[in-house]
Amino acid sequence: MMDLLSKAIAHRLELACSITPLQYRILLRILADKTLRAKHLAQILGVSAPTASVAISKLADRNLIVRRDSADDMRSIKLEVSTQGRNLVKYADSAVYDVISNYLSSLTQAGAD
Repeated sequence: MMDLLSKAIAHRLELACSITPLQYRILLRILADKTLRAKHLAQILGVSAPTASVAISKLADRNLIVRRDSADDMRSIKLEVSTQGRNLVKYADSAVYDVISNYLSSLTQAGAD
């Protein structure tokens, strides 16, 4: 059942926002922790650094995140969610909420039958 929910969320994110679940999770994590670096972000999300890097690049290409050189570590890049990215997260949150609400509603109806 949870796999079905995950697939439904992934499908909705793709249709409504043109982002993957990983890209959505990246945006949420950066919003929650403004000090994250790409390598640490990959560790938190449980993906390889190259996988995170590709997703981050795609978000940056769409101007959803901004990469800034770190003042304290020249080898590191800080990630920030842009205004456009924040707006997309709000829209994506709504889309995910709709999918979860429909899923829970279907469970309630199935239990009533």
